[in-house]
Amino acid sequence: MHPNWQIRQVFESPEGGKMVMRVDHCGVFGNAAMVRVFCAFFGAIIWVAINVRTIDGLFHYIDDANGYDDNPDLVLYEPYDAYYPEKQVQLLKLWDELGIPHQKSKQVFGSSLDIIGLRVDAEAMRITMSSERREELK
Repeated sequence: MHPNWQIRQVFESPEGGKMVMRVDHCGVFGNAAMVRVFCAFFGAIIWVAINVRTIDGLFHYIDDANGYDDNPDLVLYEPYDAYYPEKQVQLLKLWDELGIPHQKSKQVFGSSLDIIGLRVDAEAMRITMSSERREELK
């Protein structure tokens, strides 16, 4: 990867109880085969979440996981000092146990969410794309 682009590939990961910054010199996936490897890996993680931890209703696409939780009660996720649906907290705890990094800013929930660039509104039973996103397709 070109050195001028590498600065855009910095990521944070936990190591020894603290967050460490690293540069991905190969790009997000390293090479064309890595997308398949990553998808298989994340698929295996979701399989564990569903079949071992019994977190039902999970969906995933590349590195995005989403789902539903009928329980309206929120649960404290202590590392972020924030409340989330119980299934979301269970998944975050699994990722913590496996050492999979995640970010608080990406932990969202509600009846209307942006999922892979589409606005999914469960109450209105509608999926829409913003006009800005539609313009990008032209």
